[in-house]
Amino acid sequence: MPVSPCEFAEDLRAFLSIRSPEGMLRTWDQLRVDLRGRDALSSARRGVGGEPVLQEIDQLLQKSMSRVAEFSRGQTPASICLRTFRYVELERLQCAASAALVDRRYGAAGLHWLIENEEAPLARRYFAFLCLSERHHPDDWEFFCGYLARKHHHSFVATAIESLRYYPEREPSEILLDMFQAVRADSDLRRFFGPRILQTLYVLEDEIAEALFSDLLVAGHTEADPVVCEIMRAIATIYRLTGEIRDNSKFSDRQSTLDALAVATPVYDGLRSRFIPIRIL
Repeated sequence: MPVSPCEFAEDLRAFLSIRSPEGMLRTWDQLRVDLRGRDALSSARRGVGGEPVLQEIDQLLQKSMSRVAEFSRGQTPASICLRTFRYVELERLQCAASAALVDRRYGAAGLHWLIENEEAPLARRYFAFLCLSERHHPDDWEFFCGYLARKHHHSFVATAIESLRYYPEREPSEILLDMFQAVRADSDLRRFFGPRILQTLYVLEDEIAEALFSDLLVAGHTEADPVVCEIMRAIATIYRLTGEIRDNSKFSDRQSTLDALAVATPVYDGLRSRFIPIRIL
């Protein structure tokens, strides 16, 4: 079951009750503060929980950051771990909570203001962008397109790519195909942006993308993880577009291809309406 904002607030109160670095680390691991926090704030972006509980979470996270900073001044293993790892995670959660709170109080206008406010922490601006993307309001099409340029931070570009899957009437496939060709020669950019571009093309089911996926059947990168395997994505998309199982450079026979497709398709379909948050801090 998803963690609710109210449940996460209870976790933070329990975390704040601890009075030693060692105890804070144990409590963090027991409560899984980072994992439950991400889950709760993801629920908050989808509209779960009201403004009061989000305000409380924001305040509890700020108090937790102050407590961790106080306890992490020493040189014990626990203090160093708090300073190096836990404080950063709390900061990330606080940025997510703050963006969700802006959404509750001021709506889309507040999110736009926060995104464009370059004096705000980058992670807070990113989570505001994520909130707006998950809304995918029809009027925001041009706004998202404006963030596809390489001059913007990679996290905004990636989320803008994912946002385009909600605007099939605008026929964004050609934009995405051009983007894939632009990053194709750069292995780092291709590994980061490629899966998001191909997933959005998979969702759009536009026949214009068939030529690219036909090429990737033999020229795409291969990985064990279907999320980042270009050949597996090509197999799944070609099958979705044409109903055909075509020869590829990953599998030697049709049955192996069908078995892999049966595993990969639920994975891709599960990502249809879900954004993959990017760790910035």
